[in-house]
Amino acid sequence: MAVKTAQSGLDINLRWAQGQVFNDRRRFRVLVAGRRFGKSYLSCIELLKGAIDRPGETYYYSAPTYRMAKDIAWKALKKLVPKVWIESKNETDLRLELINGSTIELKGTENAMALRGRSLSGVVLDEAAFMDAEVWFEVIRPALADKQGWALFISTPDGTASWFYDLWCYCKEDPTEEWKRWCYTTIEGGNVPEDEVEAARAQLDARTFRQEFEASFENLTGLVAISFGDDNISTIAEDISIAPLLLGVDFNVDPMSGICAVKKDDTLYVFDIYDQEHKHSLSSISSSLKRERFPIRTIQIDESDKKHVLDAILGEIPKNSRILINAFVSPKEWKDRIFFPDNETYFVKELMKISDRVILASLGTPYLLMDYPDVSTYLCAYKGSSVMQNALYKALMGKENISGRLPISIPGMYEIGFGLFLEKRVNDPIVKKFEPGKLLLRVRSKTVNANILKLSLIHI
Repeated sequence: MAVKTAQSGLDINLRWAQGQVFNDRRRFRVLVAGRRFGKSYLSCIELLKGAIDRPGETYYYSAPTYRMAKDIAWKALKKLVPKVWIESKNETDLRLELINGSTIELKGTENAMALRGRSLSGVVLDEAAFMDAEVWFEVIRPALADKQGWALFISTPDGTASWFYDLWCYCKEDPTEEWKRWCYTTIEGGNVPEDEVEAARAQLDARTFRQEFEASFENLTGLVAISFGDDNISTIAEDISIAPLLLGVDFNVDPMSGICAVKKDDTLYVFDIYDQEHKHSLSSISSSLKRERFPIRTIQIDESDKKHVLDAILGEIPKNSRILINAFVSPKEWKDRIFFPDNETYFVKELMKISDRVILASLGTPYLLMDYPDVSTYLCAYKGSSVMQNALYKALMGKENISGRLPISIPGMYEIGFGLFLEKRVNDPIVKKFEPGKLLLRVRSKTVNANILKLSLIHI
């Protein structure tokens, strides 16, 4: 729908649901809406209309923090207000002064007392459910008194144990008829496709979905593991000594509640195996992989580990797991060998029996493959230095091309000069959806690992 302010002549496009709130001129309005409804855009329009209709007055946009106020509304507000209407602009204080003398200021409410002492003609409280009650009752409400200013509360809900929920209930029983409330879902906002909302429904637990997308006041506070049910809780006792353990504690519940869980997704098991004694160091590869956002378990093994220890570890590895073996085998003359010692050779072969998804990365001798000719994937980095470990990590994560030619032959397997080439993958989801030669996308050079220093300018 198109809305036109009475005095400004400013044409503004609003969705139907937004227009219902905008067109109502009650002094105090409360809008509860789902995510991506268009609440912030509506906020900016309300403030601009107020500043135009009542020149020389002060209007606030408030968010729970200064950062949120800037990120959510500052850019949208500057884009909405015609430049010829702006007398001055303060990027630090987030303040616009219009040529008619009105001022629009963006405020964070994390320090509510710092907002005291101002006289206001209008205020938008965005994400009001996540503000302290004192922001409204002790600061904003008194600031509106002398000018009989208006207030628009906009938020997604945050449970029923809050002042905002009490305010929502008060609107229904308001004897003064100064208050009115609305509740709209994400779909009703018209900004998010229905199939996207349904995808979110499938991924979120029912309570969270109702709160975030259907604007329902759900009593989530104090509930532990609300998604748990008969379909995802096992009564079978298992040894979880090698699985990633998750702990959570809620101190705000009386009595205090806690939960202990094991993540059993498709965990990547990373083994750092050293051909020397008393070395159980976490490799740089393992450290880098642990910073990635997928389930991972790292285990260090050296020559001092006895067979019964290795068997115990093998017994904890699920069938067909994803396995990465970082083999630190340094061919030294004094060792009188170029392969793993017997126990470690046995261990790697047993891992290959457990899973056919094994990557064997040799950070030393290229001949290690001779002991494991049936391994599904073999990489050779020749050295265990930090440089080579970092290169191997980037290759495994698709950040760099994988390429190389054997400088030697591996008897009975590969001749000198054999090698493969695999192109790096761009992990950025925005970049991945575009195909070369069909669509253009502006991206940062670092996103695609481009070296812009090698580029030269051509003057025509």
